[in-house]
Amino acid sequence: MKITFQRPFLISALLSLPVLAAGCATTTAPMGASDREVSPRQRAMLQVEAANAAINESKLPTAFQFLKVAQELDANLPSIYHLRAIAYYRRNELPAALAEMKIALGLTPNDVEMNNTYGKMLLDSGNYHDAEAPLLKAASDPSYADAYKPHSNLGILFYRRGQFVPSQKYLNQAVAEAPARACIAHYYLGHIQLKQGKFSEATRSYDRATQNFCTNFADAHLALGIAYERNKQYDLARKKFLDIKINFPNTKIAEQAMDRLTYLP
Repeated sequence: MKITFQRPFLISALLSLPVLAAGCATTTAPMGASDREVSPRQRAMLQVEAANAAINESKLPTAFQFLKVAQELDANLPSIYHLRAIAYYRRNELPAALAEMKIALGLTPNDVEMNNTYGKMLLDSGNYHDAEAPLLKAASDPSYADAYKPHSNLGILFYRRGQFVPSQKYLNQAVAEAPARACIAHYYLGHIQLKQGKFSEATRSYDRATQNFCTNFADAHLALGIAYERNKQYDLARKKFLDIKINFPNTKIAEQAMDRLTYLP
């Protein structure tokens, strides 16, 4: 079963956007203050926040423009390079994204968000060996509120290596930490259970990967239909494949669902 992630879902699921700590108090001047009282770093942070919003709206050229201005104002602001890396990643330019992450981590090597992002990008580039260290660093920080992200990424890393025992360990950690948000952890647990012939367990995992924050995870919906099919629950499989056609029209996932539907007994 070869399924490709939908890129927008993956960005929000397992990458870490920088925490823009400047906030209102530090990025805006006090009432009546002149522009001269706002430091270059504060002005750079305003540009970074604008770039962050542009990335969330998929306006990547605009984001690059804001980041260029931010770098001219303060070239030592790590979030500039972190966001630029994510923008490159959104354009499927992994080498450029990784180069930006190296600069960002050179400025703040212990940042958990950046270590997770760097590890995820290395993972996606197929560099599993180098991905492990930054992901472990991010996952081991007890203050990291989104530790389910590096735990999910580590689970995927070991899954791709064919090491299912450590993969399950990290995926289960992710699920325990954020059961409603660990969509991809549920999804990969389903993969492992399906390989083990545990069709009912796989069905439950895939179903959880389509609930709450995960409702737009088209790959998980397709995987759930396939699990129903493998478990001989043909009526449920048929319904799921038809739902995919309705909810994800004109997509490759919908085409795959319709192809499988034609072979159901």
